[in-house]
Amino acid sequence: MLPARVFLRRTIQDVGSRASCLCGISTSCGTATLLGSDGGSNSMAVDSSQNSANMWHFLGSPNSTCRQFSAMVDMRMEERDKERGTQEVSKMSGEDLDSLVSSFADRIDASKPTQHDVSKFLAACKQTLEESKRLNGSNLAHMLHEIANVAKLSDEAKEWVRHEDDTLWEILNSKVIALTHRFEPPDTIRLLKSYIEIGGRVIKGPDKSTLAQGLCEVALKHPKGFDAGEMSVALKSLATIAPWEDKVVVKRVTQIAESVALKMDQFKIEELIDVGWAVSKFYIPNRRQMATLIANRSRKSDLENVKPANMCKLLSVLGALGLDDQHGIIKDVLLILEEKISDVQEGADLVALFSGLAKLQVDGVEEMIESVLAELEIRLEDLEPKQIGHLAKCLAKVRMEPQDKMDTLGVISVELDSRCEAFQPIVLIEVLESFLKSKFYPGERTLQSVVEFADNRADELSGGNIAKLVNALAEFNALEGSLKFFDKVKTRVLEGNMYLTPSEASLLAWAFAMSNRLDADLFGWVARCVEEQPETKHTQEMKVRMARCFVTLRGYGVRDVMFTPFIRSCYKTWREIELEQTPPSTIMEAFYFLEDMRYTCRPRHLIAGSLFIADTAISKQRNIAVEETSVSPRFANREKLFGQVLWRRRLLEFVGYSVMCIDEEKWGSLDDSGKQQYLYNMMMSGDMYSDTSW
Repeated sequence: MLPARVFLRRTIQDVGSRASCLCGISTSCGTATLLGSDGGSNSMAVDSSQNSANMWHFLGSPNSTCRQFSAMVDMRMEERDKERGTQEVSKMSGEDLDSLVSSFADRIDASKPTQHDVSKFLAACKQTLEESKRLNGSNLAHMLHEIANVAKLSDEAKEWVRHEDDTLWEILNSKVIALTHRFEPPDTIRLLKSYIEIGGRVIKGPDKSTLAQGLCEVALKHPKGFDAGEMSVALKSLATIAPWEDKVVVKRVTQIAESVALKMDQFKIEELIDVGWAVSKFYIPNRRQMATLIANRSRKSDLENVKPANMCKLLSVLGALGLDDQHGIIKDVLLILEEKISDVQEGADLVALFSGLAKLQVDGVEEMIESVLAELEIRLEDLEPKQIGHLAKCLAKVRMEPQDKMDTLGVISVELDSRCEAFQPIVLIEVLESFLKSKFYPGERTLQSVVEFADNRADELSGGNIAKLVNALAEFNALEGSLKFFDKVKTRVLEGNMYLTPSEASLLAWAFAMSNRLDADLFGWVARCVEEQPETKHTQEMKVRMARCFVTLRGYGVRDVMFTPFIRSCYKTWREIELEQTPPSTIMEAFYFLEDMRYTCRPRHLIAGSLFIADTAISKQRNIAVEETSVSPRFANREKLFGQVLWRRRLLEFVGYSVMCIDEEKWGSLDDSGKQQYLYNMMMSGDMYSDTSW
């Protein structure tokens, strides 16, 4: 076993000439000297008493020449002695462990982080957790803080951190739980802030309750160790990571909330909003009392100086806490907001204002929403892509006049078309998914811009983003010009150049099936990926997707698809779900009239060799599959069907059934003779979506 100083000396000597060419490093017995651009030098004495933490801090320098040297040392380290690193980590002090973790974080290029670099950093954190015997609460808080900083480098980095191997989070969370009783208030706050920034989803299963209970204990153990701001952070964090139904957590949060009530005058409006939001998540007994205290404290403060977005948050919190507004605080805030709308300068603040208003369920807010939306439409070209994405997401959730929503989404669609390349992939996907949730069809021109964006960026998109993007294109039936992009995606998958979780893989396969571009090779790869996944809450959804993919291939006559035990299980799951569904009353009523026309009607009928399930009306002349608009989603602004509906129609037509979709709204407005005539007209010419001749 080589001591650290000997290892480093030999490594430096081994790469000497190449290293000096790359970054100006001269080597001597026991000393590595880094030459600066000004001719000066920085020396690192290898023979000093500093251990490997200092070595890694040097190697972790963001300077590009240091990176090149670092890469060579990494290579030599792997070749010479991996065990040496393990023994060094196990002996490090807490301070050096912090330095080690920071050095690995520093090695990530902050301007353009890659998934490889982020994964390497997280792997180093995992190794440190597994091998160190001296970790304390402060070290864990520091590590989580560094992980949160990496997650903040970009939207993609946050996704990579969140979806890292669960083993890392299991180890980290278990360490935090084991040391909770030793946490001091500053470390607790740092830890909680980091969990918020990364996202509560990294804490799963029973760890949620155990960790939340332990952190509650810290807050109750040191009531004077938290000021008003830290108390609001603690409550907000607990509401983010803790299971709201846990009785022990609710009891302790109630105790913390009672201590907050005693310090109410020390809180700023922003801190009160966080406190109120947290309390609203936990159904504690004194919710309304807390709402009244927050309302009274808000009235004492100068509401005129509060940002409009925070005013909306305040209203939302008070509404969630069940305030009856006997004191008129909600009315006061709405009056102030009405005067402030035109004064909002920043586009981000205006979007945040709309977001807050959209969540309110109080009288008088509808007109204000319309005013803010009108202002946003005027300023849309000045908004950043990320703000446009947030606006689209809010529109998908808000209840408002359908035509007003479609008009605003139309303006967003035009903006997306004009500067599609400026959007980050995650934001672009967020906009497309918001369009789908709002049942808004963005138009062929905008979709063509999205296809070009996808084709140009196919090699740099993460697997998860590609799966979501392909799914959106499939649902919009944006197939024209997208063949090249689909082929690139398929090639990356089959060559092993794309990381996909089982859920993402099944979504990708289903999107290919909807687009009629799924083949046996891609299906086989995805099936193996999904089959290896242990049972989770997403298992049923994945099985249904895989069953639909299998039915697609078999329905179109692809015979080299194996009906393995796993695929059989998927098909059984999907078939049971389909058979359990009750046909809509509209279809059952239509069957009554169709039977008078001498059709044999069969709800939930197994067809195509028991492969597919449909509500059928069969005669000697024609086989009809009867659909209805409530279960066949279409876009609200265009007479177009979703990709999943088109997939079903194409497959039914291929196996010999004409598809007839009844308009639920129109059907409900007709009398019996009108319904009979409506069906007769469709029997003669088909419905408006029919691709085949009747």
